[in-house]
Amino acid sequence: MEFNDKSLSLCVVSAKISCGMAKVAEYIKQIEIDSLWNGRKHILWNLRKDVNILSGVNGVGKSTILNSMAKVLSRKSQPGAYQNGDFRGVRLTFEPADSTMAFFDIVSSFDGALLSDNVIGKLADGRVRSELDWRLYELQRRYLNFQVNLGNRMIALLSSSDPQAKEAAMDVSKTKTRFQDILDSLFKDTAKKIDRLSNELSFIQYGEHLTPYQLSSGEKQLLVILLTVLLEEEKPYVLLMDEPEISLHVEWQQKLVDNIRMLNPHAQIILTTHSPAVIMNGWLDALMMAQRLFDNLTSDYLAAAARLAPHGSRRKVVVYVESYDDIFFWRSLLDEVEAPGLRFEVMLPSQSTLGKGKKVALMNALSRGLGKNLIACVDADYDYLLQGTTEISRLLCNHPWVFHTYVYAIENYQCYAPSLHTVCVMATLNDRDIFDFEDFFSRYSRIIFPLFAWSVWCYRNGRSSRFSMQDFVKVVQWDSISLNHPERMLESVKKKVNAKIAWLHRSFPEARGKYEQVVEDIRKLGVNDSDTYLFMRGHDLFENLVVPLLTAVCRTLTHERENEIRRLAVHDIQKQSELAHYTHSSASVEDMLRKQTEYKRAPLYRMIVSQIKKSQQEDIAPKT
Repeated sequence: MEFNDKSLSLCVVSAKISCGMAKVAEYIKQIEIDSLWNGRKHILWNLRKDVNILSGVNGVGKSTILNSMAKVLSRKSQPGAYQNGDFRGVRLTFEPADSTMAFFDIVSSFDGALLSDNVIGKLADGRVRSELDWRLYELQRRYLNFQVNLGNRMIALLSSSDPQAKEAAMDVSKTKTRFQDILDSLFKDTAKKIDRLSNELSFIQYGEHLTPYQLSSGEKQLLVILLTVLLEEEKPYVLLMDEPEISLHVEWQQKLVDNIRMLNPHAQIILTTHSPAVIMNGWLDALMMAQRLFDNLTSDYLAAAARLAPHGSRRKVVVYVESYDDIFFWRSLLDEVEAPGLRFEVMLPSQSTLGKGKKVALMNALSRGLGKNLIACVDADYDYLLQGTTEISRLLCNHPWVFHTYVYAIENYQCYAPSLHTVCVMATLNDRDIFDFEDFFSRYSRIIFPLFAWSVWCYRNGRSSRFSMQDFVKVVQWDSISLNHPERMLESVKKKVNAKIAWLHRSFPEARGKYEQVVEDIRKLGVNDSDTYLFMRGHDLFENLVVPLLTAVCRTLTHERENEIRRLAVHDIQKQSELAHYTHSSASVEDMLRKQTEYKRAPLYRMIVSQIKKSQQEDIAPKT
């Protein structure tokens, strides 16, 4: 596929012009087209500030939409500057609304031989033989100017008397360094590295110097895209790309959008693609007209892509998780499963929506494509204990490639009682054991277990509006904390639990006989009298129970350590210095709870590891 305007398929159109007093847009907020397909289709597309992806079958109008934007942007009186408003049935709306122009670049994936020998003859560089070569030729000239300007700015900074000049000079060159690092990383399989000592763009492979014209077509295509982005120097602008995946390896396709955003986080990317790999690293929700692309994002697709990898490469399994908060937990767990023939890559389905609770959207979008090479790892929530009474519960409990935490959420593992003393040590640097967390939470679990079973019964039978998880936590949280008399805390909870159970018996007489079955069911699922707390809602356990308790314990341990410093200090200066050092070295309870990994010895955690290992066994077992 190519841009219909021939001039656009021959080169990168750059938006470098003088702005004057015009206000430059940060991004295009909306495009409206009146006359797609001779007036038969009206398009209104609200654009995101970061990434926008058009996908669909051939002929659905992807390139037509992109062409309309490109033509409007490029045919104004000043190339590269589009005045906000209407142009022949195409309306672009800018943000901010009072912006009068936008900068942009257009990258086409079309390549071929240059059509005119006369054009070739006029070039100073006879190595330019293709459309890609011609783009590289133009970009290299701009790259030389970029290098000169960069050098002049660094010299000016380093020549100044400003004590921060060295740091400022490094900051000036950070985008160029990032560009070089990205290329070196992408080209490492062929042992190519960018020559960082040359002002011109060149590469070194096994000691031999290579020009950009000696690269493969895929390497050239990638270089054109990244060089185009680099030369905009992190300014807000619009980057239009038509099927940039052409000639790129699947691994490069997958990293393309992220690499562009690393070079310029202010660029608005608008592209068309047929490649599932382009969207798979967090851009599923950036799609328009994309059902076919969703359907093709499957385990089988990844298996086919893996066959293109170099011989001896480890098979890659893509792992989708719900949120950024989950990445460390699952990455740490999967490290135990990785083997010489197997590696995992943890990803998000969305990089724009960071909230929790994305399990439903994730699983609905991907469940048909999940398999050995594409798995989902999610919080169990109550869906595990509901055992198929809802659609999402059936998917979580029955799908062979959906793995879950068994306990309610990751926060529950972070609150694993046998690990809480270690958390206190991490937070206070005091190893004195002043509270028996394991015994306390075991006794606490025995008290709340009957009420927890009632909660599960209510959710299984559509009664959660009358006894919700929020209602449950109001009953089971402590009214006050007494480290010297924890039995008082437990007795207070027990009274509230018994009162609520009596109310539930009166409110739901139809539960007679069925409640006992729920008790038996959840015991079989691993909910024991001694660890019920692991299955209650995770953020309630974390925020309302464990953090207040640990804060009280750590306050006591901190005071002990500070008093010890005061007692042992020889003079006041030493005392103040040691106290300041101790304060600086200690950490918050919440941070340490999230960082600790002592929960890895929990039996249910070990069950997850074992389950994933079993699913990937052929690449884990030693070859005979």
